[in-house]
Amino acid sequence: MKARILVLTFLLSTLSSIIYANDTQQDLFLMHYWSFNNEAAFTTPDISLAGGELIADIVGTTELLTGTGQDFSAENARNGEEAGAHLRFNNPVGSSLTFRVPTTGFENILFSYETRRSNSGADTQYITYTVDGSTYFPLKVLEVTTTPAVILLDFSEIDAVSDNPDFAVRVEFNDSNNPPNLAGNNRFDNVVVEGLALDETNLPPFVANPRDLLEVIVGEELNLITLGTQIFEDPENDELIFSASSTSEIHFSISEASGENDPFLTLTGTRSGEALLTLSARDITGQEVSAAIRVLVYPDPHSLSSGEFNFTSWSQDSPALSYPANMIFLQSDMNDPGLDDALLFAYNIPVGDYADADLINVGFPYRNNSRTRINGLGERGFSFINTGRGRDLGGAVVALDTRNINRASFSFTAGTEIANSRVYAIRAQYRVVQVAGEGNESSFGDWSDITLPMGEPIEYLRREDGHYTNFIRLDLPSEMLGEEYVQLMFRYYFTGERLSEDSGARDMLRLDNINISDLTDVSAFEPDEQIQKFMLEQNFPNPFNPNTLIRFYLPEDLYTRLTVHNVLGQKVATLVEGQLNAGRHEVNFNAMGLSSGIYVAHIQAEGLTASTRMMLIK
Repeated sequence: MKARILVLTFLLSTLSSIIYANDTQQDLFLMHYWSFNNEAAFTTPDISLAGGELIADIVGTTELLTGTGQDFSAENARNGEEAGAHLRFNNPVGSSLTFRVPTTGFENILFSYETRRSNSGADTQYITYTVDGSTYFPLKVLEVTTTPAVILLDFSEIDAVSDNPDFAVRVEFNDSNNPPNLAGNNRFDNVVVEGLALDETNLPPFVANPRDLLEVIVGEELNLITLGTQIFEDPENDELIFSASSTSEIHFSISEASGENDPFLTLTGTRSGEALLTLSARDITGQEVSAAIRVLVYPDPHSLSSGEFNFTSWSQDSPALSYPANMIFLQSDMNDPGLDDALLFAYNIPVGDYADADLINVGFPYRNNSRTRINGLGERGFSFINTGRGRDLGGAVVALDTRNINRASFSFTAGTEIANSRVYAIRAQYRVVQVAGEGNESSFGDWSDITLPMGEPIEYLRREDGHYTNFIRLDLPSEMLGEEYVQLMFRYYFTGERLSEDSGARDMLRLDNINISDLTDVSAFEPDEQIQKFMLEQNFPNPFNPNTLIRFYLPEDLYTRLTVHNVLGQKVATLVEGQLNAGRHEVNFNAMGLSSGIYVAHIQAEGLTASTRMMLIK
C-alpha cells in the first residue's frame, strides 16, 4: 500500500480535521510527544506510551543541541503549549535521527513535526521507517526550506505499522548543492505521534490536564500521587499506580514507598534552579504513560528575624545553575519581557546558545561576553543584558521569612553599565507565597510594585554609562511582613521605548549592595545624638581620586535625593533617591570615568536643600 504524505505550511493547531483513507473520523490518542522545551533533558519525550525514544546517530562534526526563536510558532504543539525551545541538529549531513514510537494497541498512525533549516543547512531529509526494528523502508524525500513547515506523515494505509512494538521513523540528512553544504543546521519542534485505539485495546491512562510547570521551594514537599490524580485519567476508570523519575536530583529529590494502605510518592525541593520531572501512570494492564513536567525550585528564605540580609558581590567564575544564597535569577521564554510578562525559568544558557567566542565558557555563563546574559562583576554585583534570544531576562529574586517582623527596610544600588537604544529599567516588586504544607502545592501569586509614599514605583531607569543610584532604607510594604515566605524581585524589564529604530541594542544594567534589615525595634524617629538638624558635610577626602565619602544628617524621616553635578550644572550621578530615616548617613561617590575638575554635591529633602563643592584630581 502506498503511504500518503502531506506537507502543511499553514497553521495546523490540531490534527482532528484529518480524514483517513477509510473515511473514519474518530478521536486521536496522543501516544508520543516531544516538545523539546526542557533544555536540560530535551531528548526525553514529554508524553510516551511503551517507551518512546529519540536516538541520534552522529558522525563527524554533527551536534545535537537545543535552540530558541527561529520563527517556530507552536503550530504542531499539543496541550496548548507555546513555542519554546526546539531541537537543533548542527552539521547534520551524514547523520540521522530515529524516533522509536511503539504503536501497540493502535492503528491509523499519524506522525508529524515542524522543521526548518538554516541558510547553509542540509536541504534534504530522507524519511524512512521500520516495522521490525532493523530494516528501514523509504517513505519520502523531503525538501526543507528556511521557513518552518509542519510535516504530516500518514501511515494509516500501512497495515504493518499498526499495533507494532518495533515501529520507528528515521530522518536522514543530505544536501543537493554541488558541493553539498556540510555545515548549518536542521531544526525540529513538536514531534507528535497519534493513532486510533483498536477495539480490543484497554486504553492506557492519558494526560487529561497537562502541567508544564511545578513551582516549589527548597525544603518543601509535594505529594506526587495527588498531583498524578489531577493530571492523568483512565478511559476505563482503572485504578492508577504512579511513579516518578528525574534526569537529575540536584534541584529536587523523589521519595517512594509502597504500602497497601499508605503508599506515597514525594518530591522535595533541594536546590534553587530547575530540572525535569517525569511522572508516569499505569493501569491494571501494565500500560504506562508518562508526562514530562518542568520543576522550578525557588530558594529557601532568609529569616529576617535572625539578622539582616546582605548581597555584596557575585563572581564571574560562578558555575551554571548557581545563584547567590537565598536568591535565584529568572528569565523568560520571549524577547524583551515587560513589567507584566512571566519569568518562569531559572537563568541558564543552553550549550547551543553560546556564541562561538564564548564556547570556552560553557558551564560558566557569568563570564560570557555575547548574547543575553548575566555577568558577574565581583564587588560591583552583577549585570543584566538582553539581545533577543527568545529567553530574555529577567530578574533577581530574594526569598525572605518575615515572621515576627513588623517593620523592615531594604537598600540597593542600581546603575548603567552600557546605555543603548532600547531603554530598560530595574523595578522593585514583591509577592507573598501561600505555603500550603502537608504535600500540597503552594500558591505563587502575581507580582506587585513596591511604591514610595506618594505611590511612585521604586525603580532605576537607565542613564548614561557609569551612572548609578543608591536606594537607601526603603520600607518594605506591610503586606510582606509577618509572612512565612515572601519574594522581593528586582525586575529588569524593557520599558517599550526605543531611542533609535536603526539599533536594537538593549541597555546593560547592574545591581549591587542589596541589604534588607529588620527595624522592628527601631523607632521611626531616632535623630543623631549630637546633630538634630539638616546638614551636608564637606566630602572627605577632598581633593579625591576616584572615591570620596559624603556625609549628611536628617532631622526626621524624609524622602531624600543626593546628586552630583559638574560645573555646567549637568547631573553626572544620582547617589541617593528614596525615603531615609532621621540621623546620620554616609555615601561613597566613585568618580571613575569622570575627568578632573570641580563637582558639586547637591542634596534635597522635602524643601530642605544644601550643596558642597568637591575637587577631583587625576
